[in-house]
Amino acid sequence: MAPKTVWCFYTVQNDAGDSADNPNAFRVRFAGEVPTLADVRASFPLRHSGSFHFRFRLAAKGGKDPKAYVHLDAVRDEDAVPRFGQHLIARVLRLDNLTTVSRRAVALRRRAVPRAALPATRASASAAAAAPSAPAAPAAPAASAADASAAARMTPEELEDSKLPPLPPGELDDDLKGKDPAVASRIQRRRNRQAAKVTGIIGGLRGAAATEAAASEERFRVKAELKPVLDAWAHESGGSQKDIRALLVRLPDVLWEGATWKPVTMGEVLAPNKVKIAVRRAQLVVHPDKLPSLGVRERYIAEIVFDTLQQAYNRFEDSQ
Repeated sequence: MAPKTVWCFYTVQNDAGDSADNPNAFRVRFAGEVPTLADVRASFPLRHSGSFHFRFRLAAKGGKDPKAYVHLDAVRDEDAVPRFGQHLIARVLRLDNLTTVSRRAVALRRRAVPRAALPATRASASAAAAAPSAPAAPAAPAASAADASAAARMTPEELEDSKLPPLPPGELDDDLKGKDPAVASRIQRRRNRQAAKVTGIIGGLRGAAATEAAASEERFRVKAELKPVLDAWAHESGGSQKDIRALLVRLPDVLWEGATWKPVTMGEVLAPNKVKIAVRRAQLVVHPDKLPSLGVRERYIAEIVFDTLQQAYNRFEDSQ
């Protein structure tokens, strides 16, 4: 049986011109039930230009947003890679270029220095010495510059936390007790958010794994049920594959209810050009990528029929 294929859309992190809005794409060929990291590496068009790490988009289960997702790092070649919808979506990291830091990353890490903390220039100091003395203004609180610097380092969530009342001592971790109540409460709320985020990600991964396992089990059951029927349609009693005309004529025997195929007779596909037209029509009906809403049973039939027709038509063309 010919290998199955699935589209993989990807961007190479920090490569100029690559963005999630305009991803690259390639077809992954795989022979098993699901594609693995080894299949992705073997089909990856940049595989000869360096070493790469792959992170695959995985739907986040249990959330309110159906478009929510997390990234799953694939490490071993035998690891199954998840689909996002009907395709693979990956972020690729070039491992032999890890020392490169983008300008944007540098800019994001720079912290604004409060003007009050900057030392006076020599010119301004000289001007201040030459100016007539004036009554001294009340001294600003010594902590103002430090407060401004601390605020500049806070995330929006930490700024919101700073406006909330301190947490009761019983809700603080042991290592935070004895610290300033406002600081301890801010740290504890940040820890709580991080713990909730990790719990949500783990739950999503477990849910996705359970869904994938259930789908694989259903596919094995469908395969055991339909394989004898599809083999009888595709092969002669001796094991050789049937002629393309015979496959087209007997196609209604294996298609699912509701398929849009219009049956043909042997007389309608005697001419070689009529065979080509019928094959193209049949492939449109059973092309797996054009039927995203199919169930497991119908998708299995579509994949086997599509591959069988393609192989038989290739032999037919070679014989002409």
